[in-house]
Formats: sequence, structure tokens, C-alpha cells
Amino acid sequence: MKNRVWALLLAGAVLMGSLAGCGLLDAAKGSETAAPSYATADLDYSYLLTDNGFVEGVKALDHVTLPDFSSISFQKKDLFIDDEQVDRYVHGFITNDNGTGLIPVDKTIESGDQVRISYVGRMDGEAFQGGSTGEDGTIVEAGSKDYIDDFLDQIIGHKAGETIDVEVTFPDPYPNKPEYAGKDAVFTTTIMQVLAEPEEFNDEYVLLVEEEIEKYFRVDGDTTTVFKTAESVRDYIRETMYESSKDDKIVDYLVEQMQLKEMPENVTKCVERYLNNFYQTNYDFTMDDLVEAGRMTREQVDKLIGNQSNYYLLVQAIAEKEGWKIEESDLQALVGASSDLREYVAWYGRGYLAHNVLFNRFWTFLDENIKVEE
Repeated sequence: MKNRVWALLLAGAVLMGSLAGCGLLDAAKGSETAAPSYATADLDYSYLLTDNGFVEGVKALDHVTLPDFSSISFQKKDLFIDDEQVDRYVHGFITNDNGTGLIPVDKTIESGDQVRISYVGRMDGEAFQGGSTGEDGTIVEAGSKDYIDDFLDQIIGHKAGETIDVEVTFPDPYPNKPEYAGKDAVFTTTIMQVLAEPEEFNDEYVLLVEEEIEKYFRVDGDTTTVFKTAESVRDYIRETMYESSKDDKIVDYLVEQMQLKEMPENVTKCVERYLNNFYQTNYDFTMDDLVEAGRMTREQVDKLIGNQSNYYLLVQAIAEKEGWKIEESDLQALVGASSDLREYVAWYGRGYLAHNVLFNRFWTFLDENIKVEE
């Protein structure tokens, strides 16, 4: 069975980058006694979910009419990602948050430039907790307001190799560290690199960052693929992303074909809570934080919630029609035979675990009922 939990539906939908992965549960598999490491105690993962993984108070088949699955087929060639999608994956590497896709350039820092810096912060001449980057440094955007005061304005006009003292004052109040509120600090800052995107994704660039490309794109278990040309990278993306692309395109088609009468309010509430839990667990922010920071618009958030609501209603409608029931053995198989199911139920709730089992069954159902022809 393919272990694809609901988090996989985020692939391609989240606008700040791909968040697709194995889901919250997989990271904790194999732990027999410890509580799941990715769970957060104050989040209600099973919000509005029944013990069978359905949304409370919702009968999906009252709200949608499912298509005839026996009449649906696809040509395999139509399920690969297209060139535009390949370009998005390439751009995702070039602009990844670790900066491994950027290349050093010899220039004076201007506002908006990506810069790798390292620093040691001091108050009254003494280094303080959380005020240093370590020798690898961190990548920042010159002139942005991501740091306190005008910290990132003060690096403008400098070049790689220079070390400067950045003088700032912590805001008052400062909720992250109340004891720092209103205090002056000096950050001895070294400009390690000024970075930029390559002018073109070509063979020369691939050879320059070959090792980082391998780390970024190679799938687990692949120890042989080498990337020497830009086209070899693009071909690899097409092949390795086939399953994900196939899933996305088939689900999108089914959502288009199902006849939605109305979206139940509880489904929307359940999805919104799930997405906020996902962001808080993995990234320590909410969707409102994304909007406030300008990373997403309210319209984009609403669209994301709407898309995920459609997906969930589709899955629940199929589950209802097929009569899927979730047993203890299903939950144990989900978390792993050697894991303590009670720990997972205590942290996530039975509803959330059952919900993940439903989605795994959904993917198996599609594999068994949707024809893909060569």
C-alpha cells in the first residue's frame, strides 16, 4: 500500500514552496515509547473528526455525486509533469531557503540582495543567548525587515569579506525574549557572500552546483544518478515526479467531475484547522501569519482551503460508498507494528489517525480503479 497521507495533497498547492512529504506520522515511526516527535500538545489534530476519520455531522454523499470510476482512463504520457512544472521545480532549487542554488557574485550589496552573513551579538560587551549564527552563517535579504530595527539596512553598501558592527535596539515590548526589550546590542557581522540567481539554468551552472543538486533532487535509495547537464536534471525531475504528478492530475480530474451541491461548513472548518496545525507543527506559523507577512494573500489562503475541502469531501464520499470502517489493526499498521498506538492516540487523537488511514485507502482505491494506459 502506498503510504500517502493527507499532507501529500499539499504538493503544488502551497504557494510558498512544496511542502509535500511523508506526513506528520512518518517522522515518529519506530519509536516504541516516546511521544511522536512532530506532535504538539496544544494542537487539536482530531478537530471535528470522528473515530472513523469522517467530518462530524457530514454525510458526503448528500453533498456530491461521484463519477463512474469504471469509465475513467488516462494515457500515461498525459500524466507526466509539463515543462512549466519542471521549470518550477528548477526554480525551487535555485531559490531554496538554504541558499544552495544561489551563486556568489562580486558586487556591493544593494537592497533586495541575498547575502550570507555570520554574526556574534553582544550586550554590554557580553555575548548573549541566541545572538550568534555559528560559522556557517545564515542567508538574509538586505534591506528587509526580517531582523530587528534596521539591522539589514546596515549591511547595504558593503562587500563580501568585510566585517562590520551592526548597532541595533531591541523593540519594546519584545515577546520572544522579554528580558531583551529596549536594550541596545552590537552584532559583529561578517559579510560571507553576496549571492544571486544564475542568469540561466545551463550545463555550466549545473556543474558548478552539482553536489547541491544531487542532495536536493536525488530520491532516497538512488546512489547512481549523476547530473552533468541541465537536461539530465530536467529528465530526472520528470521521471521521479511522475507518481506525484499522476496523483495530482487524477484527483484534480475527479474533483472536476464530482457534482458538488454545497460545501458543508464543518468540512471547511476541519480543513482550515488541519492546515493551520500542519504549518504550526512543521514551520511554527499559521496561515494568518503568512498573510500578515505578505507570503500569501487572503484570496490564496481561501483558494487553498477550498481545494483541500474538495479533496476531503471526495475521499469521504468514496469511503461512505465503499463502506470503509477503521479498525484498531488499521491504526496499528499506520504507526508501525513496533510502535505504541496509545502514544499516538494520546497526541493526535483517534480521528486524525483514522483520517490518515482513509487517505491511504483512497490512494489504493484509485490505483485499483483508475486505468492508466501506456
